[in-house]
Amino acid sequence: SWLSMLIREQLDDLVQLHAVAERFGADVAIIGAAALQCFLEMERFTLDVDLVVALDLEAFAEFANELTVREWKQEPNREHSWRAPRGSLIDLVPAGPKLRAAKQIVWPESQFAMSLVGFDHVFTQATPIVFAPDVQFKVAPPRVLALLKIISYLDEPYRRQKDLEDLQLLLRRYEAAGDRIYGDEIFTADLEDIEFANAYLLGGGPRDDRDRSR
Repeated sequence: SWLSMLIREQLDDLVQLHAVAERFGADVAIIGAAALQCFLEMERFTLDVDLVVALDLEAFAEFANELTVREWKQEPNREHSWRAPRGSLIDLVPAGPKLRAAKQIVWPESQFAMSLVGFDHVFTQATPIVFAPDVQFKVAPPRVLALLKIISYLDEPYRRQKDLEDLQLLLRRYEAAGDRIYGDEIFTADLEDIEFANAYLLGGGPRDDRDRSR
């Protein structure tokens, strides 16, 4: 999994970013394919890390300046993309209370708009995962990732084919490593076929996904 293949340099970069975020009192959560790979075995591997930080634009500008001082480099013409000092590729999106209420961010320089629909759930339902001794990060759980994938695909179906593929993977493999797909809740659901058990559990009622990562 991506979690087991994180190299020391990536951990160092992530730890530095989270330390800066703590100075701003801002939560940070891992989303995207990197988050998905914390919960599922996937054929598609990613070395990029998608992060969301609970800051509005004004505070994020100061946050970004702090990263620049620490030799983080913003990719040209891609305001959300950064190259960290140890070489990691990090996509970093601000999503403070005002931005989440507006349900989008419009990047100041490019005026490119990105949807933030569903991002409240990222922070309220994040799963704490231990990546290494004394290194713990918040990660968006599978149900939240499924929601974000649906929203992203519906926004740009012709450009976001990988989101549809990831959603299909989630529907097939959610809870596949556990016993829930053979539990009473599945049999009482009277599904047409047991192959729908994973999708049924993914779309079921509220459940706490904390501490369920591999």
